[in-house]
Amino acid sequence: MGYRRLLKDYISHVEAIVGVDLIDIAALTNALNKRDIGELRTVTAELKRESFMHGLSTDHNHTIKRLLDEGKLTYPDLKHLTGIEPASDPDDELTDERLERMIEVILSAQDNNK
Repeated sequence: MGYRRLLKDYISHVEAIVGVDLIDIAALTNALNKRDIGELRTVTAELKRESFMHGLSTDHNHTIKRLLDEGKLTYPDLKHLTGIEPASDPDDELTDERLERMIEVILSAQDNNK
């Protein structure tokens, strides 16, 4: 994996977890020089363009974060949610609603096994 792809993946992860990419905070606190901030803003602009070009994202971190915020999911529950992969066929897309149903089924199965 190239560094640019790694940086894009990390920025996407931070934004999914925190809700913002934190680049503006880095700029306000002078954590990085202006050139580096400019480069990071360029990378985030590329990410936004890519998301528009590819339609809906198959990254469902926003759904997981919402379920955590709503109390429908807890951090200890996350260890039971491994192995959910996005569909390779666009006609069989994993929608947010399907993901939520899958999570409910997995967690209820875990509760029944206790």
